Amino acid sequence: MTTSGEHRLKRYVVLVGALVVYDDAVLLLQRSSQERFLPDLWGLPAGKIRYGESPEAAVLRELKEEAGIAGTVEGFAGTVWFRSKIHNEQIGNMQLNFLVRAKDRSVVLDGANQDHAWLPIDELPSAPMRLDEFTRKSIRTALNSFENANHYSLGS
Repeated sequence: MTTSGEHRLKRYVVLVGALVVYDDAVLLLQRSSQERFLPDLWGLPAGKIRYGESPEAAVLRELKEEAGIAGTVEGFAGTVWFRSKIHNEQIGNMQLNFLVRAKDRSVVLDGANQDHAWLPIDELPSAPMRLDEFTRKSIRTALNSFENANHYSLGS
C-alpha cells in the first residue's frame, strides 16, 4: 500500500559498489562530465550485476573495468538504496557494497571516469572532493559495518 505522495516504482536495479582499500587509503573515482548519472561527481567504483553473476564477482569485474585494478573481496559492507531516473522513469536502486582489498594502486581509468584519488580513510568524512550524499552514505555504511564487526583493520 502506498501513502499520499508515494508511488510504486515499476523498475528496480541491483548494483554493487566497492570500498577499495590499499595502505589505509580508499579509492575514489570522478565520473566523466559526459555521464548521464551524476556527471563530474566523485564516488566508489560501482555498477550493475549481470544476470547470473554473483555480487562478489560483479564487484571485482566492475573494479577491473572502471579502474583496471584486481582485488580480493574482504566482506560485505552494507546496503544502500537510492532513486534515479532513466528516460523520465523513476528507478529504485539497491547497491550492495563490499570491502575490496586492492592488489596495487596502479589505476587505469575507463571512459566513464575522468580522474581518481587514493584518500586516507581518516580523511573520508571531510573529503575535499565533490561527493553526493549517496556516496557519503555508502562510505559511512561500509566503514560502520566493518567497525561494528571488529573488522576495522583496513591497513594491508
